[in-house]
Amino acid sequence: MTIRALWPIAALLLFPSAANAGDPLWVVGGQYSIPLRWSGTVDLLVPTTGPRERIQKVVAFGVEGGLGGGRVTMGLGRFTEGLYGVDARVTVAQTSSHPRFAIKRATHVGVDVGLTTPIVRVTLGVARRLTGSDPAHQTVITGSVGIVVPLRR
Repeated sequence: MTIRALWPIAALLLFPSAANAGDPLWVVGGQYSIPLRWSGTVDLLVPTTGPRERIQKVVAFGVEGGLGGGRVTMGLGRFTEGLYGVDARVTVAQTSSHPRFAIKRATHVGVDVGLTTPIVRVTLGVARRLTGSDPAHQTVITGSVGIVVPLRR
């Protein structure tokens, strides 16, 4: 079983109503974010409401990797068919030796809210450092601006 198959299975276990919903949507992109700098993203939006609904509730999963480290996300959102939407996600980020406005080689846990259009995605959030040696900067502001491209079947 591939990693690609695990995301929808996890969503079905967490949200059984997703079995009657529309098809999952893969979204790829690139962005500049704090603290990860330039990075690539892959998101999976799994609908939990029927495909005929004008505004669909989704479970959103994401992976991001870039010059400043990597991050995984999971949350809930509402999207229209044209990929206009909002979401809130829990994030776990691991910074590398070159993060932006964050401690090197540290783990952060936080929350982000995002606004998505068919081309642009903007996020804003806050994260708390769990590991790392510097006692300063325990809490950091996170955010990103980037380009997204939905992968249609």
